[in-house]
Amino acid sequence: MKLLPQIYARNRVRPAKPARKQLIAAIAAAAMWVFSLGAPAAVNADIPCRHWRFDGYTQFNFQDGGKMQFEWFGPWIPEPGQETIAIPADGGAAGFVDHIYGGVKDSPNGIWMKRHATYSPDSDVSWFVGGVADDGFAYGITWDASGIYSNSWMSAEPLRCADNGG
Repeated sequence: MKLLPQIYARNRVRPAKPARKQLIAAIAAAAMWVFSLGAPAAVNADIPCRHWRFDGYTQFNFQDGGKMQFEWFGPWIPEPGQETIAIPADGGAAGFVDHIYGGVKDSPNGIWMKRHATYSPDSDVSWFVGGVADDGFAYGITWDASGIYSNSWMSAEPLRCADNGG
């Protein structure tokens, strides 16, 4: 049998004692735990939002260039409604102030809203129906009670996902 070279015999690692192995394992586990505290939680971007809400200032842009603005926090605006401001398509001064109520229904993230004149909830009525896409933008169509006016609309900014209290 051939003897191992002297260099190998001098430089070989001695087996660790059992207590030393446990100490090293404990230190490694503690280091991984400390590291995990600073790491962000994993998010599955493939899961679409199931509940959307208005997040304050909201603007709907109409296809003809007009705009409607209102401010609300939450998915549903109760009756008698929240004030809205209409901005004409020509970019002129803000128009009449109306009230709007309704909002986002959870299944399947549909939108139903009714806008009416401030002076009478039963006159000068228009409806908004549509939905919220996975990216949070709301879209749909609007028409008035007379049937003369109709238009498509889209939110200027995405709505906020309300899943898990968001």
